[in-house]
Amino acid sequence: MSSATVSFVVNDDPKAQTLTQATRDKVLEAVRLLDYRPNLQARSLRTQRSHSIAVLTDELTAVPYENSTIRGMQERAWAGGFMVTTMTTGGNAALAEHAVEVVLARQFDAVIVTTAFTREVEVPAAFDSIPLVLLNCFSRDGHRSVLPAERSGSRSAAELLLAAGHTRIGFINGLRETWAAGQRRLGYRDALRAAGIAYDRTLVRWGDYQTDSGHRHATVLLDSPNPPTAIMAGNDRMAVGVYYAAYQRGLRIPEDLSVVGYDDHAEFSAHAVPAMSTVRLPYYEMGRAAVDLLIAGTPAGDAPPTGHGLVTEVECQPVARKSIGPPRSDPIAPSPPARPRDQARDDAPPENPT
Repeated sequence: MSSATVSFVVNDDPKAQTLTQATRDKVLEAVRLLDYRPNLQARSLRTQRSHSIAVLTDELTAVPYENSTIRGMQERAWAGGFMVTTMTTGGNAALAEHAVEVVLARQFDAVIVTTAFTREVEVPAAFDSIPLVLLNCFSRDGHRSVLPAERSGSRSAAELLLAAGHTRIGFINGLRETWAAGQRRLGYRDALRAAGIAYDRTLVRWGDYQTDSGHRHATVLLDSPNPPTAIMAGNDRMAVGVYYAAYQRGLRIPEDLSVVGYDDHAEFSAHAVPAMSTVRLPYYEMGRAAVDLLIAGTPAGDAPPTGHGLVTEVECQPVARKSIGPPRSDPIAPSPPARPRDQARDDAPPENPT
């Protein structure tokens, strides 16, 4: 057996496809018996490819659904013969500039730029010659982006409540200036319009994604002269605040009030009582999708998609649990919290829950 034949199989060269399966099996068996490991550095020098993808992120958190993005990227990259290297800049401009230099110096085959929160970013001009995908962020420069389909996800949340018979649905959205909150408001309006229900501004509140924010705004909605029969929140954390406001008023979920969250953060949604209906952010699938786009754009892959502003949206799936029921036949009567004010204050959710 020639050294060229062995090289074709070990290096997964396309020419290996010209060999018989029996020949390839013999080579692989010899590799296994000899415990042979190819010299990846030497291969990189020969092929001018590192078989690696650089991931630049502004922040790594301990939140499981955000870390699942990394898992999605790694699993898809490994399956395609690539390694993922993650560099965190922490919002530090000098560190971000250094990370760009590292990517160029180490000759990464491709780059993923990702952010903890969906927002617009400015892509360094130095990356113009490298296949690049923006993950959970976007730019005005025509770079390919992978984003969660927030608008349709919010619409699906509202549709869960509409399907249960609710027509007066409160919405505690996230921070007004964020892209995700803007998309979710549009999805909420889309669902109401499709159902023939007028958009009522008095039912829409702008929170800050924290539990106490959900509690505060739910209090306003539930104590209004004509309270909603259901409330959807911009994330599960604020939905927990809605649960607490309902509990203070002696309202049962879902018998008296239906609630839908967003994110499917299991710490809040799956373990709430009753279990919270929500919408799952597809972080794992987004990570895989970003790598798929990059592998197609590397020298070994097909030509990458072309066009300015090309966006791949990954669907956010509704998760129906136990927090949705039909609306009460009689309207909810507005009432103050059932507990004394000083005790209710002591029991209020913390300002910045962990």
